[in-house]
Amino acid sequence: MRVAPFNKQQLSSLSKYYLIDVISPIPWISKKNNSSRCNWVDEGDVRCFFPTFYYPPRIARCFHGDFYYYSIIGLVNRLARENNYELIFSSWLYPDVWAAQKVADKLKLPFFFKVHGTDVNRLDRGSLFAKKSLSAVIQSSGVVCVSRALKNRLVDFGCNGSKIHVLYNGINKEIFHPADKFLLKGEMQIKKGSKLILYVGRLEKEKGIFELLDAFKEMSKDNINNLRLNIIGEGSCIGSINKYLTDNKLLNIVGMMGFLPLPDVAKWMNVSDVLCLPSYMEGVPNVVLEALACGTRVVTTNVGGLPEIAAQDNRVILVKPRDSEGLRSGLIDALGVSTNDIKAINLGTWDQNASQLANLFGYEGEG
Repeated sequence: MRVAPFNKQQLSSLSKYYLIDVISPIPWISKKNNSSRCNWVDEGDVRCFFPTFYYPPRIARCFHGDFYYYSIIGLVNRLARENNYELIFSSWLYPDVWAAQKVADKLKLPFFFKVHGTDVNRLDRGSLFAKKSLSAVIQSSGVVCVSRALKNRLVDFGCNGSKIHVLYNGINKEIFHPADKFLLKGEMQIKKGSKLILYVGRLEKEKGIFELLDAFKEMSKDNINNLRLNIIGEGSCIGSINKYLTDNKLLNIVGMMGFLPLPDVAKWMNVSDVLCLPSYMEGVPNVVLEALACGTRVVTTNVGGLPEIAAQDNRVILVKPRDSEGLRSGLIDALGVSTNDIKAINLGTWDQNASQLANLFGYEGEG
């Protein structure tokens, strides 16, 4: 299980129904480079284990599931001798889910998993990689998709739609909610009249980060007073991003903020005029839902499940992926739109999400 913030929040809520052991393998390269980040400590009814995931880098991707399985099976066997598990739940189609399905087979346990977007959208029809990835669907007791678009794509690949369930991720409304923007801007020493664009996510090319930088560079020439872009996140492109900012003399109006805890992310969402996430492919990214929960407009791409969100919330502006000029226009529109006649999506909580998951798993105790 990858312990991304949304997975962590989902499992924390699910622990009201189950005692949970999380296995979150860390790639050996990350350990070697000291670039791994553990964002989980044992708490309540959840324990987390971080075995090393050994695999050959950049080659034999179709066999990474096997390497993943053999990297965790020793720990699995030890835990299985000590605990009477009821089911296996995994996240991210390949190699995580593929290996988890092998574990479920070995332990003879019901197997459920969740897909997020890129893990399904990157599959090429008929490829060996796609066949291996989708084999887990056949063996599973149930599949959770974070958007209808993801379910439709799995069905198009020939998967049995009756075992695929659409369940949007939840929101922690104790963290992500509208705040007094005037007071918060004063507290954070943000200049009056500033126009703030926010990016939250991994710093990877497929997230559209360079299209955003191109769009912002052109916007910086448009005489928009106190325009600023703040970037929250980490990833492999950080060096290239810093070079871009230096070469284009944008360092004074673009803030590279690195990793921030969720309460700080929520503050920046509240004081920003618009969140921008110009990904090439997505499911329904949580940062979009979290920004909407804070009352912040969103400019994002018309991919994956994002049109489903835009149809329910007119604060979302959709643009084409890989189109920096269209992104620039969308951002300018978002900065100038009035706040009248808002149609807002009804966002569920993580507790509600966990309750639906427990029901899918067949939970029979008292939650």
